[in-house]
Amino acid sequence: MADQVPSHMNGYLLEEFNKPYVYHTDIPIPKLEPGTLLIRVKVAGFCHTEFMVKKGLYSSPLPLVPGHETVGVVAAIGEGVQEFQIGDRVGTLLYRGACGTCRECIRGTPEYCADIQLAGLTSNGGMAQYALADVNWTVRLPDGMSFARVAPLMCAGATVYHSLLRSGVEHGIIGIIGVGGLGHLAVQFAKAMGHRVVAVDTRAAPLELCRSLPEHLQADLVFNANELDANGMLTRVKESLVDEGVGLPATGLDAVLVCTDAHPAFALGIEILAKHGTLVFVGLPERPVPMPYTAFVGKDITVVAGCLPCGRWSGVGAGGVYRKYQGKEIEGKRWMSAKEVMEEMLVLVEKVKMHVELTEYPMDEIERLVTEFGSEKSKGKLVLRVEDD
Repeated sequence: MADQVPSHMNGYLLEEFNKPYVYHTDIPIPKLEPGTLLIRVKVAGFCHTEFMVKKGLYSSPLPLVPGHETVGVVAAIGEGVQEFQIGDRVGTLLYRGACGTCRECIRGTPEYCADIQLAGLTSNGGMAQYALADVNWTVRLPDGMSFARVAPLMCAGATVYHSLLRSGVEHGIIGIIGVGGLGHLAVQFAKAMGHRVVAVDTRAAPLELCRSLPEHLQADLVFNANELDANGMLTRVKESLVDEGVGLPATGLDAVLVCTDAHPAFALGIEILAKHGTLVFVGLPERPVPMPYTAFVGKDITVVAGCLPCGRWSGVGAGGVYRKYQGKEIEGKRWMSAKEVMEEMLVLVEKVKMHVELTEYPMDEIERLVTEFGSEKSKGKLVLRVEDD
C-alpha cells in the first residue's frame, strides 16, 4: 500500500570520509520490505554518531545517506504491517532487519542480532526525502508534538532515558557530566524520575541552558568543572543533599552518566561517585579511556554501558536487564521491547512538558550544521529540516 511515491528522491550522500556531504536529486527510493514502512522524512537529527561516521570511524559502506534520528509521515506500508496507516506521524530508531531466529532475537534483544542493519551507519538513513523504517522500532508521535522536537528523542533522548534505567538507581542522586545535546535531556529525565540531579560541564552555553530549563526539571546543583574540582563538588553535595536511604549527608553520587567524550569527564565521574556507585558510559570517545583500577575496587564501582533501548524487564535495574525467560515473570515485572520503552519515554516527555533545546537548519545548510556541531557556543541538539510540516 502506498501513496504517490516517486522512483527517486533528493537527499545527501556521504561519498568520501572526511569530506562534505554531497546533495543528489536522483537517489533511488528505498524498496519496501515485509514489516517495514517508507517514511516521508520531515526532520533528521544530527548526532555525535553522524560525526563519527563522517570521519570513517565505523568504516561504514559508501555512498551512504547519513542520519539515524528520523521522523516523518508514513508514505507506504510493507507486507504484513497492520498497526500503521499512510499519513501516520512516526519516529523510528535506527534498527532494521533482525533475523528473528538467533540467540539475541530469541532472548528478546534483537537489537544485537548479527544481521541487524543500522540506519546512517550500515544502511541509508534519514537525511533524504524518504527513509525505510522497521515497524518493530517505529512509534507514533504524540499529538501536538512537533517533528523537530521529537527527532532528537529518537537517539539522544532514548539513549539517556534508557541509561538512567540501566543505572539501577531509584530516587537517588544522579550526576550528569556534559549537559549539552544529550545531557540537558538526561537532567530532565532524571528529575522526572524523582532523582536529585548534579549537572556538570566546562562550557558556558550548556551550563546556561541547564539553568534555564523548566523550573521543575532543573538540576539541584550545577557545577562548572573549570572552576570547581571533584573535592569542591563533593563538599557542595554534602552540604546540600541528603542520602535518603540512611538520613545522613550524601558522601557522593549514586550514579553518574558521562554524556561527553572528553576523557577527564570519566575520571571526574569516578571521583564524585559514592561507594557502590554506578558509572554509566554514554559518550563515545574515539580513543580508549584509562580507568584507575584501585578506585573501582576501593569504592566498589559498577560500570554500565549507556545505550539505546533494547529488550529489558520493566522498571529500573542494571543487573539481569537482558535475561528474558519465556513465560516467566520476575518480581512482577514484565518484559518490554525497545519499542515499548520508546513509547513509555514519549509519554513521560509529554507528561512533564520536557524542553528539547534545538537549532534547526534548512536542507541547504548542512555543512554549517556540521561546522557548528560541538562548538563552544553550541547547546542542545541540531536538526536538519528536510521538508516543511
